Amino acid sequence: MSKLVVVLDPGHTQTYNKGAAADYYEGNMTLDLAQRLKAELKKYGAEVYLTRTSGAQNPSLDARGKLAITKGATLFLSLHSDASSSASTSWVTVIRSLKRPNSVALGRKLASTVAGRMSTKLSGYSGASGGVWTRKYPGYSTLDYYGVIRAAVASGNVQDAFLIEHGFHTNPNDCAFLDSSARRAELAAAEAKVIAEHYGLTASDPTAGLPSYKLGSVSRGDAERVVALAKDMGVPCMGSFTVGPISGGDAARLQALAQEIGVACSKV
Repeated sequence: MSKLVVVLDPGHTQTYNKGAAADYYEGNMTLDLAQRLKAELKKYGAEVYLTRTSGAQNPSLDARGKLAITKGATLFLSLHSDASSSASTSWVTVIRSLKRPNSVALGRKLASTVAGRMSTKLSGYSGASGGVWTRKYPGYSTLDYYGVIRAAVASGNVQDAFLIEHGFHTNPNDCAFLDSSARRAELAAAEAKVIAEHYGLTASDPTAGLPSYKLGSVSRGDAERVVALAKDMGVPCMGSFTVGPISGGDAARLQALAQEIGVACSKV
């Protein structure tokens, strides 16, 4: 397909909807998760926009959904965590638009992936199937309940529109998971992978086109420093002390070390 355009909607605004963890707010979590998910989707070549980019912003529901139309998005994804009067309630719900019945497959993949990561179950809401739920506006059989979804599907270019409830922030286990930056990073990577696979995208090689560098004769003691630097940069140190591929910033670090230990450093 041509470039995938995605609009991510970090639900609510800063310090909104306090959770079971002392420092957890739904509005803060969703912004962090959206930023991480954007970075992960860009690895697959997607073009990604956020409905808000700072904590203080709080656009209207209509503006959030309509951004997907303005940007020509194929996918609109509103990120949330749910709440319940019972601290034991825990499940993952993906809400799709009533007007997008073909979204069921992707919705189920997202639901099962998030539930698996969070070690919880799929939605227990009446009528939910495989974690996917639709909610009607009272008195209307074909009108979506959620304003962001209604606005997003007002145009045909938005193929899939979802609201994801990442567990319950009123549940201590769910909230502890979502309150962890490392866990949010895992969620973002997992969700991006599901989306990329659904739309037939593959990750680009971040090292493509980057050069490797070869050092001159290195003593045994200095060799340990070179190997340690390569490990810190996350790249291999091959035979004859060829290091890379590395970016310009890391190349400068390697060249500085080479100068310090008095050996040549040149591109391969």
